[in-house]
Amino acid sequence: MANLWTFGDSLTDYFTPPNDVIRHWRHKYIEWKGYSPKVYGELLSEKLEINLKNKAISGNNNNQIFEEFCKNCTEINEDDILIFGWSNQERFRLVNKNGGWTSIYGDWRSKDKKEKESFLLQETLDILDSISKETIQQLLLNRMHESYRNELYNWIKLINTAFKNNKIIHWSWDERLSENIITIPLNKFENIDEETNGVLKDKHWSEKGQKDMSNFLLDIIQNKNDKKSLL
Repeated sequence: MANLWTFGDSLTDYFTPPNDVIRHWRHKYIEWKGYSPKVYGELLSEKLEINLKNKAISGNNNNQIFEEFCKNCTEINEDDILIFGWSNQERFRLVNKNGGWTSIYGDWRSKDKKEKESFLLQETLDILDSISKETIQQLLLNRMHESYRNELYNWIKLINTAFKNNKIIHWSWDERLSENIITIPLNKFENIDEETNGVLKDKHWSEKGQKDMSNFLLDIIQNKNDKKSLL
């Protein structure tokens, strides 16, 4: 049986969080719903009647997404379908004190309430080794350059060339991306804030949003829609 491979960040990852993850938006949403909804990959694999190989990780940066693809590329068959949900270019990763990767986000805030604007949580800074907040701020600003988008486009070119016989979809919620990528703004589908009428102020897609996303992608797969930017 063919497989559906999904790579990406929190919009592609399962709603059910790993046991070792600190309490965050997914826990709260599942509690509000009373169950763990299905994400678009699960729904799409059911509609296509193929297996799901979901390699997305909440908080992923594009480097990590590409590495997850590299780790699994030898397991991909010619009849498999690949979906890449690329993140924004400001996200990146640094090696932490434990030798693992820690993702850095351009929109993180400090736990210090007196500091209105900060690039990362202090808890994250604490597990990094010999990296100052100022250095990370400089790196974040550097990553705004279009060269990082071109880097991603080259990765996509490599993926498409290596798996030219497969059906492949590249999409991103970052509207600055355009080359061979379908841009899907966060506000295209219903989010958790809208579903809960502001009880949970979160911009991730709701259960309905995920269902609409699965139908959106199914239409592209079945009708071979080649539009690169659908707003």
